[in-house]
Amino acid sequence: MKTYPGHRERSVVQLAGAAVNEITTIAAKEVKLVRAEISERMSDAVSGLIWMIASLALLIPAVTGLLIGIGMGVGSIDGIPAWAGIVIVSLIAGVIGAVLVKTGRDYLDPSNILTLKKSKRNIRRDAEAVREAAQ
Repeated sequence: MKTYPGHRERSVVQLAGAAVNEITTIAAKEVKLVRAEISERMSDAVSGLIWMIASLALLIPAVTGLLIGIGMGVGSIDGIPAWAGIVIVSLIAGVIGAVLVKTGRDYLDPSNILTLKKSKRNIRRDAEAVREAAQ
């Protein structure tokens, strides 16, 4: 068997042991990556909840304003009714609140939270590298 400078001959058992060590190291790194990705997804979920709370802070007064506007509209008689201004402001707050709800719902989408894209990609790449090395 030909040897190369700087390389020593190793037995099959030593090579198998080295392969097991490498696979163990790769698996440990993948577990660490999965944990980091889950942490990132949980952070996104918390952000989504914050957006939802912010949207509720605007939607509740919007509904209240609409109800007040309707009440004032019934009582108004001449000119530009006071309730029109309240309704316009309430509608604007309602649109902003709806946008906040949509943003928060997007953060809470299970496909975003439960998908570990980086981990899947790295596991596939590592499995392919192991297959190539085994050939």
